[in-house]
Formats: sequence, C-alpha cells, structure tokens
Amino acid sequence: MRMPIPAVAMLCFGPMSLAHAQNWPAKAVRIVVPHTAAAPFDGELRAFAQSLTQTFGQPFVLENRDGADGAIGAEACAKSAPDAYTICATTSSVVSLNPVVYAKLAYDPVKDFTPIVHVGVLNSAVIAHPSLPANSFRELMQLAREKPDTITFGTMGNTSFGTLLMGWLKAKNGVALYGVPYKNATQSMTGTVGGEVQVTTYALGQIVPMVKSGKLKALAVIGKRSSFLPDVPTLAEEGLDMPVPRNWIGMFAPTGVQKDVIAKVNSEVAKVIASPGFKEKFMLARGVEADEFTGQSPENFAAFLKKDREEYAQIVAAIGLVRH
Repeated sequence: MRMPIPAVAMLCFGPMSLAHAQNWPAKAVRIVVPHTAAAPFDGELRAFAQSLTQTFGQPFVLENRDGADGAIGAEACAKSAPDAYTICATTSSVVSLNPVVYAKLAYDPVKDFTPIVHVGVLNSAVIAHPSLPANSFRELMQLAREKPDTITFGTMGNTSFGTLLMGWLKAKNGVALYGVPYKNATQSMTGTVGGEVQVTTYALGQIVPMVKSGKLKALAVIGKRSSFLPDVPTLAEEGLDMPVPRNWIGMFAPTGVQKDVIAKVNSEVAKVIASPGFKEKFMLARGVEADEFTGQSPENFAAFLKKDREEYAQIVAAIGLVRH
C-alpha cells in the first residue's frame, strides 16, 4: 500500500533537518549589521564574529548596511533564506522602536526575526559642551524653561533616544529644546565636542576620556548608574519621570531557522561573553556592559523583547510622535 505523500515528506523532513543542523555551518555565514561600521558596538560584534569563525571553522563576516534608521539592513536580513547562513546583529531602535514610529516597514521584527541572544547594553549619557551653563540635567531643564527653544540638542533621526527625550520633555515637562538633526550619533557627538550644538546623547563608555579631560560634561546617565562614570546620576535621579528602555544589542535569525542552530549560536556567544578578558577588552573598552539578560537563553531574550516594545510604545504614545 502506497504511503500518502505528506507522510513520506514528514518522515524525510526530520532526518534532513537534523543533519543540516549538525553539519551547520558548511560555508561562510553573513552577519548583517543595520548600522554604520563606526557604531560603538561594532568592535564587539567583530570580536564575536572572529570567535564564531574559530569555533565553527567557517568565516563569519560582518556586513554593515546602514540607512533609513536601520530599516535597510533589517529588511535584508528578514528577507534572507532561513538557512542560518544570514543572521542579524542590531539594536533596540531597529527591533523595538521602529515598529511604533513608522506606519510602514518592509520588515516585521516579531514575525520576521527569531531572537538568538542578548549580547549587551550600550548605556548612554546626556552630554554637553563645557560652555553650557548647566552642570546637571536638572539645571539643563531649568535653563531650558527660562530660555525655551534656544538650547541646541543634537538628534539622530526619529528613532534616536534624543528625539524621544526632547518630545517627552516638551509634552510632559513643558521644556522646549531646539533639535538639530545629524545623520548618526558619532556626528552628533563630534558636533557637541566642537560646539556646533550644546547637548546630545552618546554611548557612555566612548565619552569617558573626553569627560575626564573637560572636553564634555556628562549631565546624566540614561538608564542605570554605570561603572564608567559611577558618580553621574541617572535621569530618574535627576527628576525625569520618563520610562527609559535599555539600548541593547542582540543577535537574530530570519524566522524559520532551526532551533538547534539558534541554540548553537546562543551557546557559543554566551561562552565568549563569559570568557576571561573578553568583557574588559571587547565590551567595557568599547562602552558595552552586560546586564541580567546578556548571554541568557533565546526564550529569555524573547520575553525581554516583549516588555521592551511595550515601553517604547508607551513613550511614543505619550509624546504624540507622528508615525511616518
């Protein structure tokens, strides 16, 4: 008696899938990064790629595809074949914030991506040019109340935290700053150092030398207190009542990639993070810190992402940000 075709297919699919997972990778793996190569976390990701190359015996190659607030690279990753030879490394802005800011995206981070691993947090700070007559975030808000729309604030598009912060201050606190758009965070930071703008936000670990040398002032830390500048208070400590989602970095795969492969990458990245010296050389040295979600299971990362999206949606709704 001939076995029905679907049953034959099911019998064949299991062993073939298992064999694929066991033999993966059999060729080079592309890691799409929807951000500029100058991003503060780029060095950490390259270190991960090098470690994965050594472990699996095949090249893991970073491909930076910046543009459209990360949407260009995210779309490229989402539309790749789910064969685990393309994975994605990106941040909260692309996965959690873009969907609540843009009415139309060429990718759906919930449906199109499978979380692999949370690899760190890029804590940032509100920084200012030394000439600004404010030495804390409270003083900045007071100065802005006295002189509305005169203090220049460097922003980096609709999905930068600076844009959200400016919107929240105006909507909730009656504080109006004057936004100056830049193409990316590095340009905004450089503009602040040079005095083109007075205030911006930037990765905390990257600006410590400039703060200590007096080229910049750190007014507040975004999120939790940081080991980089432990004496600088957080926005919450400075009286801001705004939810502050973490600026995390994570790895994803296109939906459909086998769980065994996801588990392989997750396990290896977790080992790298825990290895002696890696955190100091490739994370802390580049401004990336670990938190309680870093290196945890894909399931834990997925649960974290759900809460993260809800917090960003709350901010966007509260400030009435127009979706594009």
